[in-house]
Amino acid sequence: MFLFIDTNVYLDFFRLKQDSLEELRKLVELIKAGKISLLSTNQLKDEYLRNRDSVISQTLSKMGQKREYPFPPAV
Repeated sequence: MFLFIDTNVYLDFFRLKQDSLEELRKLVELIKAGKISLLSTNQLKDEYLRNRDSVISQTLSKMGQKREYPFPPAV
């Protein structure tokens, strides 16, 4: 099965919402099992790279101080 995920969904993983992180874990397992292949475009990559640092910065600001949190790997 092929799956396209919008840039905002990828960025949600950096917002550290518990449900988003759980969905990421499920997605990784499906990819590892060969059940899903992700589709991507240059536009998605550009939007992701353009907004990633800002989303991470906003998340850290909301936490009040920088701590060790499990950030998902860069795509």
